[in-house]
Amino acid sequence: MRYDVIDAVLSADASRVNDVVKRANVMMEAVGGEGFKGVVEAFNRVNNLAQKAVTKEVDPSLFETDAERGLWRAYTEINASVAGLIADGQWTEALARMTGFKQPIDAFFDQVMVMVEDEKVKNNRLAMLAAITSLIFSFADFSKIVFA
Repeated sequence: MRYDVIDAVLSADASRVNDVVKRANVMMEAVGGEGFKGVVEAFNRVNNLAQKAVTKEVDPSLFETDAERGLWRAYTEINASVAGLIADGQWTEALARMTGFKQPIDAFFDQVMVMVEDEKVKNNRLAMLAAITSLIFSFADFSKIVFA
């Protein structure tokens, strides 16, 4: 078992040892998979900006682009399913569902400038990224994963 995988899953939630082991095993399998590095990079990009969020309230009426609306739609859909999967200990399915964030995250960062002058729009975008980070990091702290 890789040290970074253990560190990542322990950083999320270490209250149930059995779940930690299961999440670590799922992560070990995923880390070796094709394309997972790109998923982790997308998650970390979201996390880096989410740290600047000053609110957790997201107002979809402030979205200006299809990429914002698409990412929010992906979040609401993924959040609805992943919360139940995590509660049921279905870690493989939860991680598989969360990898669905990669494409909307990439589209968002390709098409949207987060740090704009309009404070409401900027804070709304940051709040959306914080919500996504909160969901992703309920599984593991992906910033701890190291790729050679």
